[in-house]
Amino acid sequence: MAEIAELFPENAKKKYRDSLKDFRLPYWDYYKPRNQTKTKMPGITQPGGATSFEYDFGIPQVFTVESVMVRRTSDDQLEPLENPLNRFIFPSSGGFADADWTLVSNFSKKQTVRYPSSISDTKGSSTLLNATLNRERENNTTIILDMIKDYNSFASFSSDSLSPGLSGSLEDIHGNYHGLIGGPRGRQGHMSQVPIAAFDPIFWIHHCQIDRWLAIWQAAHPDKWFDGQYQELVNRRWTPTDIAPLAEEVATDDFGYVYKDAIGSPQEVRAKFASLYSWAVRSRTGTGKYGPPPPDMVPNANAVNSAQVFQYTAVNKVTNFASSAAFEAPQTVINFLQTTTSAASEKAGISSSEKAEETNGDAAASTNPVAPEANNSDISFTNLLQNQVAAAPNTVDESRYSRDWYVDNVVERLALNGSFTIFYFVGNFNSVDVENYELQPTMAGLNHVFTSSREACDNCGVQAEEGHLISGTKPITPMLLDYVKIGELPDITPANVVPFLTKNLKWRIVGASGEPANPRTVAGFKVGVSSKLSPLTGTDGGPIYEEYPQIVEQIIANAS
Repeated sequence: MAEIAELFPENAKKKYRDSLKDFRLPYWDYYKPRNQTKTKMPGITQPGGATSFEYDFGIPQVFTVESVMVRRTSDDQLEPLENPLNRFIFPSSGGFADADWTLVSNFSKKQTVRYPSSISDTKGSSTLLNATLNRERENNTTIILDMIKDYNSFASFSSDSLSPGLSGSLEDIHGNYHGLIGGPRGRQGHMSQVPIAAFDPIFWIHHCQIDRWLAIWQAAHPDKWFDGQYQELVNRRWTPTDIAPLAEEVATDDFGYVYKDAIGSPQEVRAKFASLYSWAVRSRTGTGKYGPPPPDMVPNANAVNSAQVFQYTAVNKVTNFASSAAFEAPQTVINFLQTTTSAASEKAGISSSEKAEETNGDAAASTNPVAPEANNSDISFTNLLQNQVAAAPNTVDESRYSRDWYVDNVVERLALNGSFTIFYFVGNFNSVDVENYELQPTMAGLNHVFTSSREACDNCGVQAEEGHLISGTKPITPMLLDYVKIGELPDITPANVVPFLTKNLKWRIVGASGEPANPRTVAGFKVGVSSKLSPLTGTDGGPIYEEYPQIVEQIIANAS
């Protein structure tokens, strides 16, 4: 960048030299709204298998437009440039060898693609991607709020490896967003596959956000940054010199940058983080409803639109680059969903064919099972819960706590020799429409296991031989609250949720190629349901964790 600054005219060089001092790689805050506008997405609260929110949490605009305005070095004037952040175009020669492409077959060899609408789509769909990002936003915000506030060991915060601590982790969220951005399995979006994910320019601001969260957690738990528990895990494969400088206690300011959200005492950092994001999580506002965003989270669309990169001039080249495809109306998502899932019913988005399938529940389960074999029956999710607390149901005053519900899982990382996704549904769904599971109205959440194959990764081969287990979790409280909203669930207390989930919880596993896998035969796969009670202001003590093994046990029994 310093070399580029020197290419500008003499009277412009100083401003570019000075700007270098403040330049840092930007991060993408998935949970800061991009715009204040009613945004539709798949769901159950509105007719046609839809729901909506007053804010849009879609992909940043600069990653969707075909052209941007940049200043040319010859005279420091604006000119249009094909947007390098929109996609990466693979070189026609001197790039991937043909043998390398065999590890990621069926992906576009021309350019990177995000959330393709079909296997032949080489441009991707910002509309469908935004719908998926918006509908998964509340679930994932719940997880990061938990992690910053309550995860008090680096092992449980950072890694999806089985270790004492909650089963959600930074690695888990990181992998989920690779899957969300890449899009449905079988359609081959580049971000969803380890060997080629980094070619997508959005990879870098995604990882900067992961770095930001690590810095915030470090500031919130300064005495837990690199504890002996994690060092024991690390020493299984590496010596401290192999992972320098991470083997020492370091902070981002040691590398020349500081996140403003990581400044202050641990208590101040945790409180500020909660204030930034709790407003958009119904179980955390204390009212069961969304709250108003704090000033720092109010979107400023005018400032974005006035940015230099969007100052298109009358230059003819701009119209050659510009595309309206990235700005399709959100209603397109619902139309797409209806054409691919045979129209949703007014309340829960269930088609007549799906109702027929669910009527024959035992037969459907026997051919496409919803329940795994308990091939790791000795693993108790209670033992994975932080603080080792598993309270008996109905032993607390619910009015003094906020409650969240989770579906947890463990599975062998290399169970399918590559990336795969675990989908959770609460309610009936079109099980044969595998490509569009993300867009099903009753899809409550997903866990994307982001890994490479044995053939492409030596470490993956070692993990496969060891039967390396990983864990994941997905909050399903937003979906349960939607059922409360439409009157199909009285409230989210255990007395009502346990029978409701026993009847309605289902899961599916889909491999990278888009082929469904039988959960009963996926190595190490086990599911559990848990709940967390967080004390409201004025209530003493920490969070209380509960486990409900009877839900999954009954689901398995019903499917047998």
